[in-house]
Amino acid sequence: GMARRRVAWTGFGPFGAGEERIESNPTAQLVEALEGAVVGVSMAACEEAVGSAAVVEAEVVVHLGVAQSARQIALERCAYNECDFRCPDESGAQPRAARIVEDGEARLETRLDVEAVAAELRARGHEVAVSDDPGRFVCNYLYYRSLRTRTKPTLFVHVPPFSELPIDAQLRTLRALSDVLGRHHLIQQLDGLGVDRVTADRAIAAGCDSVEAALDFAFEPPASASSEELKMVLVARSDLGMGPGKLAAQAVHAALGAYRAALDLDPALALAWSDAGEKCVVTRAPPDTSAAFLHDRARRAQSLGLATFLVADAGRTEVHPGAETVLAVGPATAPLVDQVTGDLRLL
Repeated sequence: GMARRRVAWTGFGPFGAGEERIESNPTAQLVEALEGAVVGVSMAACEEAVGSAAVVEAEVVVHLGVAQSARQIALERCAYNECDFRCPDESGAQPRAARIVEDGEARLETRLDVEAVAAELRARGHEVAVSDDPGRFVCNYLYYRSLRTRTKPTLFVHVPPFSELPIDAQLRTLRALSDVLGRHHLIQQLDGLGVDRVTADRAIAAGCDSVEAALDFAFEPPASASSEELKMVLVARSDLGMGPGKLAAQAVHAALGAYRAALDLDPALALAWSDAGEKCVVTRAPPDTSAAFLHDRARRAQSLGLATFLVADAGRTEVHPGAETVLAVGPATAPLVDQVTGDLRLL
């Protein structure tokens, strides 16, 4: 997706001493899968990484480090101008109670809204925490140097060992994070250019993956928008005896579901329908038919390439659990939708 091309990743190599040494750093395996770079665990290697072309040129940079005692992924909000290494780094250096930059700020915070990023990840089903303590070892050193050097968004993420959270689960969350960060950064850029949030969200939903593409979308009509009438048609069962309130709720579920499906299928068409007033027509299935009628019309719609959504009710009131109540077809051009629903009577 868009965001993954905009995000540069770094992880760390082996570190530690004695029984606590970590030879196989999980972040090295993660960044290999994410096509990132492995940084040696030393101050000199961190300086080299911060100055590398991959980090300097990236729209967004995410540094990964392992937190041995962690149980979930944590987004670090800030870094501190402190070096207090609990063990020597890989070059043998072990500063204690020292500053990273003699006259630097005591604390630097990422430009990213980490609370909003975490909330969006949680809404997608990913367990993440927000932290204000990246430690005072090489992780904090790299984050501080990176925040001080880069003007574009930068984030440090601590991950748990794979024994706590398997690599596949971590990669799913990190890829979702990549999409969220890329989207947030693009919205921030567009906001700076005077594009409102609704238009920015629509541009991203339509697949715009750069400022230029989003601006084209914002100031020109979508290529697939049609001058023909666009509509969505709902088909409600009339054999279930649903009351008006129940039927209205089912119709809302169906319309929302079909709109989401249309956004995946043809974003520009779905947004054009939305811009044109979101015309909806509610029809009824013949009284002597059942759910099979809705299934038949859904198949017909799908064969024409139309978005559909069939509501299966939870069954808490009026109808039995799993009862299929309303089918939504479209949005699409009226002649196309009429091929599926044109023979039905209005409700």
